[in-house]
Amino acid sequence: MAKLEHAYDNMTADRLVEALEQLQQQLAEGSARLAKLRAQYQAMLREIKLARAAASDSSWDLADVEQRLRDLIEQREGPVDLLMEREIAHLTERRAKLEERVLTQLLLVDDLIARAHAEEQALASAEQDWATCEATLLAARDRLDKGQTTEDE
Repeated sequence: MAKLEHAYDNMTADRLVEALEQLQQQLAEGSARLAKLRAQYQAMLREIKLARAAASDSSWDLADVEQRLRDLIEQREGPVDLLMEREIAHLTERRAKLEERVLTQLLLVDDLIARAHAEEQALASAEQDWATCEATLLAARDRLDKGQTTEDE
């Protein structure tokens, strides 16, 4: 009879250990998921920063080209200077390409900001959900720890 009770105690202890291990695994997986979401959000913020920098650089390039183009147009006097006309045509074409690039970059920045905002909201929701789940898992782990400690005594 004592052997049967001892076997039952060992089986119960094994179940407690297994349950504790499962809880620990759930806690680790949940924390890892949340860390991954945070990393994705931070990566999105870095991408926005880079896109803004590229848009800014293109805007500066565009301003430089426009200034050079204005200067050349103001210098037009007298007979037609083919070299100057080629330069004006080249700068006009370059300005159009830069305007397109700036517009594309600004639209990209707007899109990235919208996506980052959605990711930020998803992260906040996931953090809130995880906090509730984590508290439940920790309470269950504490109860199991107490149960295992009681059986060990």
